[in-house]
Amino acid sequence: MTRIRHFTHPNCILTLTCQQSFICNGCGVAGYGNSYRCNRCDFDLHEYCAKCPQSLNCSMHQHCLTLTQSGGRGRQCSVCCQQ
Repeated sequence: MTRIRHFTHPNCILTLTCQQSFICNGCGVAGYGNSYRCNRCDFDLHEYCAKCPQSLNCSMHQHCLTLTQSGGRGRQCSVCCQQ
């Protein structure tokens, strides 16, 4: 059983599960199949969203992108505020 901690849901451990369908709490897009889930909080992340690094360099932005919580509206760039 694969388990992770994720910065978007720091107080719980997320477990890799296979579901019929879910809405990703990271990006807000519907998903089907593998997700990282907290059953207690009804919190899901696409496997891709769960493994996405919190910060990375991007030549298009010419600055480091840092993913942060944005008041429950998903993740966004901390510099340009785009999701």
